[in-house]
Amino acid sequence: LRNNINQLNQIPQPALTGFNTQWQNVGNVRGRTLELDVQAQVLQRGGLTWEMNANAARSRMRMVNFGRSCYDDGIWYRCDGSNLDEQWVFRFLRAPNELPAMHQNSRDQFQVNDDGYLVPVGAGNTWRDGVAKSLWGTTVRIDGVNYAWGRPIRQVDSTGAPARVMMGRALPDINFGYGNTLRWKGLQLYALVTGQLGGNIYNTQKRSRYVSADHEDVVQAGKPDELKKPIDYYSNGLAVSTYTSHFLEDGTYAKLSELSLRYQVPTRFLARGLGRLAPERVNLDLIGRNVFILTNYSGLDPESGGVLSRIESSLYPPVRNWALAANLVF
Repeated sequence: LRNNINQLNQIPQPALTGFNTQWQNVGNVRGRTLELDVQAQVLQRGGLTWEMNANAARSRMRMVNFGRSCYDDGIWYRCDGSNLDEQWVFRFLRAPNELPAMHQNSRDQFQVNDDGYLVPVGAGNTWRDGVAKSLWGTTVRIDGVNYAWGRPIRQVDSTGAPARVMMGRALPDINFGYGNTLRWKGLQLYALVTGQLGGNIYNTQKRSRYVSADHEDVVQAGKPDELKKPIDYYSNGLAVSTYTSHFLEDGTYAKLSELSLRYQVPTRFLARGLGRLAPERVNLDLIGRNVFILTNYSGLDPESGGVLSRIESSLYPPVRNWALAANLVF
């Protein structure tokens, strides 16, 4: 448990100053981390040894006292009592009972489409009729409100404006690491698995590709007419704002971060072949890093972004690499 005072935060400034924000020492933050480490020698028998180590950690950070008016900054929201890893986005409706009160008697003019979003279809239509009835690109008027036909609807606040909703947490429920070392005679095998459970990452690359219309989701080739959607559905619908719920994804993953195999050449072989010139010890290593990853995240790298931001950057993702090494000790 740790308390930090006078945190550096960007605070909005009046327009007459000529600056949008100013870095100020404001806010008291309370952080808490729980960590568990386990090390064990699982097996030692007949020259075979197996050593295991595991680590699990959970962290949370809360703004106890902000000392300023609440404000939002991109995906973040800063206020007394807010968690620093909260992710605030514009949310799309997913069920008729989420509609504003004005539409309670006309719910049958809205339907949930194959993406799971509630869309306006009008009387006598279904969400599958876009191509068959040439409805894409048209406007449907329901209870005095004009909607783009078939396009997902954002949740609104009490004033009728699109509402930003806290839907994600950048910090995972658990970060974990699990390593194993097996030794038998001159062989040593080491494997390290790292990852996280829970936590969310915002897929900015996917959103950018929706806007530029070059994401695979935008490709309609091979789809039946009832499932086809225009580019506008993606670029001006799901990607209507910089931060929408469609691009907030589960960041759970498990990665085989390192895998290595070492062979120590027997000294009798070295002496026989090299005589006095033989080294005292020779190790031959095969080392792999970023070997493979298991995740449902659709972006390039579920590890990208900062600890509290978790917004996928445009940096090149980690690559799998293998190396051979020889270590000679004289």
